[in-house]
Amino acid sequence: AWQRRENAVVVPESSLIAGLRGFSIFVVSNKTAVQRMVQVGVRMPGKVEVQSGVAVDERIVVAGTQKLVEGMLVTDSSQPNTSADSSEECPSNHPAPQELQVSALRTV
Repeated sequence: AWQRRENAVVVPESSLIAGLRGFSIFVVSNKTAVQRMVQVGVRMPGKVEVQSGVAVDERIVVAGTQKLVEGMLVTDSSQPNTSADSSEECPSNHPAPQELQVSALRTV
């Protein structure tokens, strides 16, 4: 039986990372990947309810998570590059940012 949940945060299943201690999601903060433990709720084909661990206004990585490590620079592949000079953002001693698909969280 289906139960409607008001203001549920639902993420693509592809953004969820299963680990030994539970599930996590990569959040993008200041163009940097931050891995965050989350509590999952209802799972549907292709979608997962997140009950805690991320806020609605945060941006999460929805594709390419297997390439990420904590602290890695990321760019949103779905957004045009607005930077006139990307070398300004990426010092020579740091690798170039990973281009990944990022999505803003919202409730359903």
